[in-house]
Amino acid sequence: MSTKDAGGFEDLRYMWERHSRKYLATYIAKDILRAQPFYTCNVIASYIADANRQADFKQEYRNALPLIGALFRRWNFFTRQSLKIILRLLVWMRNKRIAWNRVHITPISILDIGCGSGNYYRVFKSAGLHPYLHYTGIDISEKNIENCKVFFPKERYPNAEFATGNIMELAYPDASFDVVMVNSVFEHLPPDFLPRAFAESTRMARALLIINFFNERDIPEHVVRKKKRYHWNCLSRRRILEMLGSGYDVKVVEKYPFYRGPKIEAVVDGNPYARTTMLVTPKNRGRT
Repeated sequence: MSTKDAGGFEDLRYMWERHSRKYLATYIAKDILRAQPFYTCNVIASYIADANRQADFKQEYRNALPLIGALFRRWNFFTRQSLKIILRLLVWMRNKRIAWNRVHITPISILDIGCGSGNYYRVFKSAGLHPYLHYTGIDISEKNIENCKVFFPKERYPNAEFATGNIMELAYPDASFDVVMVNSVFEHLPPDFLPRAFAESTRMARALLIINFFNERDIPEHVVRKKKRYHWNCLSRRRILEMLGSGYDVKVVEKYPFYRGPKIEAVVDGNPYARTTMLVTPKNRGRT
């Protein structure tokens, strides 16, 4: 990594390390009933199901879809609490069925770049997916990784690994994970970092790259916005697709299933949000 690149990542690292571990523990913590986490869990569950067709992994969820959809459409405090109870019940029913039938589930491997203090691993735990994942979480902040190791100790979560690292120089081999996730990272990078960061992310994904953006729009050019010692950019879909090139199939999701209204957009404390998920599938790779 060049001196310039190292300086850019040191600035980004500083923006997280300046906070206490207590603050980082709950900062941008994910709720399974929010649009992006709920959709991401469904994508991961579908991948597990496809890799383990003998288990009918999503049977309970599929049977409950009409009820889940109805509760989402009547969104209020009571339906929200009902959904949480129903999701816990579905996880219990699925696990009991799998154990009773003695069905073997082959876990999938997943790399979570920008894992924070276990933000998405908590969601996977809420969704009952964590026993079926060989999970590796990477974050630039040592404090975030320390939190992860406290919240998810190895003796209780043997399939979860957490380590510090940055997206520009991860030493994993090509196609070494079934799924790679990048969550709320690219918008914080200087624009000249993006080609290499995207290349590294796609390089390590055997079958699927999931990118959860917090500020991405269908605009011709990136909108660069420097904020203190890092960036809060709005990324251009056109430029992202150009960087990915023709070797990938890309699905863009900006209106999430069950959620009312158009694309999720807001301005909070002067910071713009425009949430999008991209599912990037390499054309020349497959599951092993």
